[in-house]
Amino acid sequence: YYVLFSCKTQLAKIQKESVSHVTKLQGMDCPERSVSTIIREYLKSSLDSLHETKYITDHTYSQFISRLPKIFSKCNRIESTNIPSTIEHGDFFGGNIIIHNNEPKIYDWSDSTISHPFLSIIVLLEEVKEFFSNTEAEQLLIEYLEHWTEYDTKENLYYEYCTLKTIAPSYYLSLYETFIFPSFKDNLDKKQIIESYIKKWKSRLE
Repeated sequence: YYVLFSCKTQLAKIQKESVSHVTKLQGMDCPERSVSTIIREYLKSSLDSLHETKYITDHTYSQFISRLPKIFSKCNRIESTNIPSTIEHGDFFGGNIIIHNNEPKIYDWSDSTISHPFLSIIVLLEEVKEFFSNTEAEQLLIEYLEHWTEYDTKENLYYEYCTLKTIAPSYYLSLYETFIFPSFKDNLDKKQIIESYIKKWKSRLE
């Protein structure tokens, strides 16, 4: 738990420091992928593609197509954010944290993008919830958001995180189908990845 607690602070520090280096990151070919832009431009076509290739059923396709207006509405909140785009890890979970010189280090930034910083903390908090408790996950979230209070109130930051969490599965589904799966030599994990995000989407958007 101490490792996760420390990494939360380290992550926020790295992200905030990256704000002034976004142009440099772009020059290093770090892709800029706004949550609302990815969803608005690619979610419908991603669902169409997944439906046509039988990765999702007719029922699931119809179910999610009907929810697009609600998702786009949530994108409005993310678009009006005061939080700057930063480096986003892309795969921030316990397996990408190591201990070096008695201090936790975040590694494997190969999936990183320039996007909303709160995306990075979602998976880690799910792990804390699973292996520790809801209370500890909530406490880590509050302490992570504290690092961003120079940009907005605690209440608004919390609401923004919750909004982002509900649409994150649709963001990643669009991201994988549009940019990641086409570059795979094989798609052996594709079905599992899709099912994972579909399940999260259903549970978060009720």
